[in-house]
Amino acid sequence: MPDERRGLAQGVTQNFGSNLIANTLGPVIIVWMAISFGWRNAFFLAAVPGVVMAMLIAALVREPAAAAPAARTSRGGFVAAMGDRSMLLCIAISTLLVAYLVVSFTFAPLYLIRVRGFDQRHMSWIMSSFGVASMAMAFLVPGSSDRFGRKPVIIVASILGLVLPFGMLFTTGTQLVPIIACIAVGAALSGVFPLAMATIPSELVGPDKTATALSLTMGISEILGGVLAPSVAGKVADLKGLSMILWIVAGLIVAIIVLATMLRETAPAVLRGRSEGMIEPST
Repeated sequence: MPDERRGLAQGVTQNFGSNLIANTLGPVIIVWMAISFGWRNAFFLAAVPGVVMAMLIAALVREPAAAAPAARTSRGGFVAAMGDRSMLLCIAISTLLVAYLVVSFTFAPLYLIRVRGFDQRHMSWIMSSFGVASMAMAFLVPGSSDRFGRKPVIIVASILGLVLPFGMLFTTGTQLVPIIACIAVGAALSGVFPLAMATIPSELVGPDKTATALSLTMGISEILGGVLAPSVAGKVADLKGLSMILWIVAGLIVAIIVLATMLRETAPAVLRGRSEGMIEPST
């Protein structure tokens, strides 16, 4: 895959399959099993994809060939990566994205049932709609960033992401269409995940330090955003009610937008276009 299509390649790799299994099929199948056989048994089913993934990795994944010395363009390791402003911004944005996803999927089902009045089956379809829309966004958002640039696409997708929490807050009743429409639009934010966690970090360092860059964004974001955010959000919900969860989610998205405005553009096609535009035509 050429560098000019890196965003699309990493977006599909990271987002399409995960959204198909975890966010589209997961809510429907797990809730159905929980209703039919009990929530305890449903948790055993949730472990199956992890076991299958481990078996597929062991059977199919091969170590890539070592890069030739001339192809190594590394700008340093851990210390150099942490000294790059855009890398730090990607770590912060990734942390907020993980917090957004974990908080949303932890508390949105409770909000839909207890506050909005949906039953468990309808709640599962609403949550599944996020996965369906996110599969499309796995192509649309990262692919658009290859052409228009990482920074503007992240900003636009994040602004669209605000439709999800505000749609849940301000639509009323138990009609499925309005809230699913809001979730489908808001799912644009899911396309930012591979850009912040993988595409931009891999473009900030040489190919021999890509694993270091990606481990920084993914590792730190999972620890901070995935572990701390649900605990904090849960305490807020206990004190202020479940509706506050959606305001927290909206606040996380606004913070992502602000940080994204400070990113340095890294899309190869955009940078090449800028470079060519600066060259005076020969006379």
